[in-house]
Amino acid sequence: MDPLQGEGIYYAVRSGMLAAEAILEWKKEGTPPSDFYQKAVGFDIFENLKWALTLSHIVFRFTNWPTEP
Repeated sequence: MDPLQGEGIYYAVRSGMLAAEAILEWKKEGTPPSDFYQKAVGFDIFENLKWALTLSHIVFRFTNWPTEP
C-alpha cells in the first residue's frame, strides 16, 4: 500500500504482472522465477514505495489530524 495515497490495487496488479513475467522468463531463459521476481519487484515497486514513504513523512508532518472523533 502506498503510504502517501493509501492506494494498493496498482501494486497488487503490478506484482501479479511481474510474477507472470518471471514465469515467462523462466520458460525462455531458465532463470529461476524467484530471482527475476525479486529483482523486478525491488526495482519496480519498492523504489516507488520508498520515495512515497519519504514524501509522506514530509507531507504528514504539516497536517493536523484530529486524534479523537
